Amino acid sequence: MLAQIQSESKDYYNDFYKNNDWKNYPLLIRLKLIVYIKIAQSVYKKDIKTILDAGCGKGLYASLLNQLSYKVKGFDFSETAITEAQKKYPGIDFRTMNGDALNYNDKFDFIFAKGFSPFNTRDFKSSTQIFNHWRDFLTEDGIICAISRSDFTGGSPTGWIFLEEGSINKLYGDTMLQKKIIYLYSPFWLFVYLLPKSKYISLFLSTLSKSIVARLFKIPVTVIILLQND
Repeated sequence: MLAQIQSESKDYYNDFYKNNDWKNYPLLIRLKLIVYIKIAQSVYKKDIKTILDAGCGKGLYASLLNQLSYKVKGFDFSETAITEAQKKYPGIDFRTMNGDALNYNDKFDFIFAKGFSPFNTRDFKSSTQIFNHWRDFLTEDGIICAISRSDFTGGSPTGWIFLEEGSINKLYGDTMLQKKIIYLYSPFWLFVYLLPKSKYISLFLSTLSKSIVARLFKIPVTVIILLQND
């Protein structure tokens, strides 16, 4: 199943990246990256210096993380995307590889995966397999941060599955990792950015986003899955 997902997605993204890219707003993305890391560090105490960008596409996120003084590497299964990333950002190590077959000698403090295709699935065995594989590339107390969106309806209006709450929990299945999910409604980004780093602030905004915005009003919220290496 995972091989089929990767094969179909790879063909799609190779074709997509030939003449297209996602709409990107670097200043907004930079803010969100700061918020993702701030939330992760509020939940799990970890000094983050090295980051692996999983499914890095043409490399924008990795380049912004590099500008924020992190040591970054990136991979994607799209040869087209990686070729473009290597041209645009020659100072960053970009490689073509599948998420279930990483080939690094390094270990990373933070593995970041936003919109990672193998997590757009109900094949929870395969997604758990990838998380367990990534654990081998984490430093002690390293963190995996997987980002998606959902309103818990189970629909897929944009092509991305808005998984039900129970299904989101199944994505990481029986992994030997500490687990925490933070939900964040878009207007709350600024609060996290401006307020002091605090686990309690993150959990409070998560509760509001999940219980009021997503469950009650069925408005999609950002789903931040945080898994820490024991």
